[in-house]
Amino acid sequence: MNPFHPLRTVAAALALGALTALGSPAMAQAGNDTLAKIRSSGKAVIGVREASPPMAYALGANTNFTGYHVELCERIIRKLVPQARLEYFAMTPQNTMPLVQNGTVDIGCGPATNNLTRQQQLAFAVTTYLSQVRMAVRADSGITDWKQLDGKTVSATTGTTAVQLLRRLSATSTSRSTWRSRRTTWRA
Repeated sequence: MNPFHPLRTVAAALALGALTALGSPAMAQAGNDTLAKIRSSGKAVIGVREASPPMAYALGANTNFTGYHVELCERIIRKLVPQARLEYFAMTPQNTMPLVQNGTVDIGCGPATNNLTRQQQLAFAVTTYLSQVRMAVRADSGITDWKQLDGKTVSATTGTTAVQLLRRLSATSTSRSTWRSRRTTWRA
């Protein structure tokens, strides 16, 4: 067995990151409280995105969860509190941060933007991947720039950084695009 297998190395780094991310006294206290809660209850509640493949997603009727981040979270919990029973809680991009903050879930597993503002609210483990907001258009549309979306309907998942980007673009633009998220529509 290779002790430096990539998945083993990343899992160890995430476990260390989960502990060292609690750098400030307030975050350290919150982390200690979470571990104490898991130890005393005998269960760890893992918050999982329902539809963010390949990082985290549900199989079936939210009874089984899988994905790269889910497996990493499971390994972290098993490493830190091996006797804990794992329980899963379905989350969305909109409610991930509040559910971790209020303790409904002990650890959030799924893609989340790690920026300075969010670091003041939550502790993040080490970054496992980077992505950017991109647009997908038909190849024959001729659209190559955000500015060319004027008059077009645009959609994004509610609660994501894509929505924040679209709002910023509409605030600084004179466009007449209709921005759509799953539950919200607004005019640019």
